[in-house]
Amino acid sequence: MEKRGDSTPQQSVVMSLGAVVYSCPQDFFTRYGYTRDSVLGKGMMGQVVLAKPPAGASSQQLEAVKTFSKKSQDDGGENRKYFLQEVATLQHVKHKHIMGNIEAMECPNEYVLCMPYYKKGNLKSHLPTLTIELTDKYLIQLTSAVHHLHKRHIVHRDIKPQNVLISDDDDVILSDFGLACVVVSDSSSCVKKCGTRGYMAPELEEPKGKSINLYKCDMYSLGVVLWNMIFRRTKTPDGLDYLACLRLQPHIPECYKTLIENLLCEDTDLRWDCHKLVSTLCAWPSMVGMLDVLSIALILEVDVLFDVLAQCEYRVYKTIVLCVSDRSRPSAMTQ
Repeated sequence: MEKRGDSTPQQSVVMSLGAVVYSCPQDFFTRYGYTRDSVLGKGMMGQVVLAKPPAGASSQQLEAVKTFSKKSQDDGGENRKYFLQEVATLQHVKHKHIMGNIEAMECPNEYVLCMPYYKKGNLKSHLPTLTIELTDKYLIQLTSAVHHLHKRHIVHRDIKPQNVLISDDDDVILSDFGLACVVVSDSSSCVKKCGTRGYMAPELEEPKGKSINLYKCDMYSLGVVLWNMIFRRTKTPDGLDYLACLRLQPHIPECYKTLIENLLCEDTDLRWDCHKLVSTLCAWPSMVGMLDVLSIALILEVDVLFDVLAQCEYRVYKTIVLCVSDRSRPSAMTQ
């Protein structure tokens, strides 16, 4: 994406992360000649639109432009806060499967975040036709992204299929970091309830003042995403018992059942953290079809590679291919 920042950058600091925001004296689309196309998504703080560059631009690459309106001061500056949170996180974190190559601007009437456009859309639109091979691949890549965040004491707080984009190479890109925050301790007793119903950990419904492990909340959300990939569900009713549905499907391979049961465990002391999930994926080659264990370790980052070598021994160099009959899963349920 071509950088346009032609003014002096304004530096802001959010939760110990620096957000570089360029000052734009006009409306973004007027200033740079972009055309607003379709609306790609809407949220509480703003919307994402498809932006087409002007005909004479050196690059004709489409972009996704997220706008946060500048409301009156009566709202406590919430939009500005969420905008700076997202910008600061994305500029601080660099990872293959996390949204990158962004540019942030402050315009007279709105805050603007320019991002690459992924024409394949988000994971939700791919769920009905998702193959088992892509399920494995996406799980590994999402785990890698979340593991990268958690090692840096960052939690996403809104992991869901709508916030997982699909690249032209069928890789996942974790996006929408407006609710992300830095964790100053393993647990927090002052947590604002946020996220998306159906993907929020049950402990977030507890009375205020109770200590909550925000890392484990992310893991619960990741477990629901995996559940949706396995069941190919694009919609889930409020209050759905994911584990009860899982137990009613005897043909789901035990490896998936084990993962989902441990990620959706209501007891947060027993619920897996990301390190445990990474270790399990690496040591359990039958989970990942055509990928060999060494490849998984490299995807999930080098810091776990030596543990994998110790656990898997000669299996590291052997590609495990499972019979299709052993990797069947339930038919798509009613959407």
